[in-house]
Amino acid sequence: MGTDPYDEGDITAGNVVYGSIYLYAPNKVAPIVFCIIFFLSLVGHLFQCQRYHAWGMIGLHTLAATLYVAGYGLRAYGSHHYIYNPAASDSSTVLLTYIMSQVFIYVCPPLLELSNYHVLSRVFYYVPYHTPIKPGRVFLVFGTLMSIVEFFNGLGVAFSSNPKGHEQGAGRALVLVSLAIQICVIGTFFALSAMFFHRCRRAGVHNKAIPSMIYVLWCSMVFILIRTIFRVVEHSGNTTRDMASLREEMKITPLDRYEWYFYLFEGATMLANSLWWNLFSPGRFLPRTTNTWIGEDNNEVSVEPPRFEERTPLSQAGRTFMQIITLGMWGQMFPKQLKQTSGSFTELDDYSGRRL
Repeated sequence: MGTDPYDEGDITAGNVVYGSIYLYAPNKVAPIVFCIIFFLSLVGHLFQCQRYHAWGMIGLHTLAATLYVAGYGLRAYGSHHYIYNPAASDSSTVLLTYIMSQVFIYVCPPLLELSNYHVLSRVFYYVPYHTPIKPGRVFLVFGTLMSIVEFFNGLGVAFSSNPKGHEQGAGRALVLVSLAIQICVIGTFFALSAMFFHRCRRAGVHNKAIPSMIYVLWCSMVFILIRTIFRVVEHSGNTTRDMASLREEMKITPLDRYEWYFYLFEGATMLANSLWWNLFSPGRFLPRTTNTWIGEDNNEVSVEPPRFEERTPLSQAGRTFMQIITLGMWGQMFPKQLKQTSGSFTELDDYSGRRL
C-alpha cells in the first residue's frame, strides 16, 4: 500500500486504505490551502459587492465561496479523522463530517452557473435591442432549471456520499441527471450569448462592457464545463462503495481512488472560476440597475428608477427570505408593484424585437 499512507496522504498514490471514508488517506495540507484561498476570494467578493453595489449581480459568489470555505474546512478536519468504524464512538461524527463536506463542495458549481445566467441577464438588459430572448426571461428560465439541478445534485451527493447506505445507486443516477441537465443548459448559454454577441457586433455596438463581459462569461463557463464533464466521467464508472471488502473497493473508478483528480478537476477549476470573477467583477462594467441601457442609436439611455409601493418591515423581510431560498426567482415571478410608471421605462419593457 505504499510508504505509510496514513501519515503522508499522498494525493497521487491511489492506495485504498481499509476503513477510510474517503477510500484513501486524504492529504492534510491541500484542504487547508483551498480553504484559505477561497476565504480570501470570499473577502474579495464581499468588498466588490459593497464597492460596486453589485449584490444582485454577483452575490451568489459570496454564498458559494462561504460554502467552499465550510466544505474544505470540514475536509481538513476529516483528513485527520477518516477511519470509519460503525462500532466506534465517533463513527457518526466521521460520517457526518464527510457527507457535509461533500455536499457543501458539490452544491456550489450549480450556484456559480446560476450566477453566470444572472450576469448574462444583466448584459441583455444593458443592450436590450439585440437580445435573442427577453432579458427578464433569462434568469427566470435558467433559474428554474438550475433549481431542479440543485435539488437533484444535492440529494444525489448526500445519497452517494454515504458508503454504508443503500441509496448509492439512486444517488449516482440523480447526480448524472443533474449533470446532463447542466451540460444542456451550458450549451444553450453559449448559443444565446454567441448570438447576442454577433448581433451587437453587426449593429456596431462599441461599448467595451459587452465584449468584456461576454468573454469573461465564456471563460467562466469553460471552467464549469470542464468540471461538469469530469463529474460525468467519474459517475459513469463504478462508484459504489463496499467498505467491508478491500477487493471491491479497489474496483472503484480511479477518478475516486486518486485524490489529485478531485483537486485538479473539482477544486482547481472552481477556485480558478472564483478568482476569475474577483478579477473581473461585473460591477466594473455594467450599470448598477436596469434603468440604464444602450438604445437603438447605440447611445446610453438612463431613466429615473420607478418608485415601488412601500412595504412593512415584516413583508420586506418575508420577500427577502423568499428571494434567498428561491435563488432570486421570487422577484421574477412576483415583481414589486409600481407606484408610478416612467413612460420610457414602460416603452422599453414593451419592446418586441427579434426575441423569444
